[in-house]
Amino acid sequence: MAKRRDPKPLVLKIHAYEAFKRGVRFLQLAPLMFLAKEIPPAYILGPPLEVGLRKNQSEGTKNRSKEG
Repeated sequence: MAKRRDPKPLVLKIHAYEAFKRGVRFLQLAPLMFLAKEIPPAYILGPPLEVGLRKNQSEGTKNRSKEG
């Protein structure tokens, strides 16, 4: 489904069982589809960010903090 929007979709691994044991609640929508209101970053594993992307994200954070 993700390839409809991006030719190189990003795949994240969620350590759902560990998150569940620590109190994250999941809602099962279908046999292999679950939702959670939020998942702490400690339970999300993905590829490292590219250096340019990290720089752009930190600049965006600085700009948002000045606006508020």
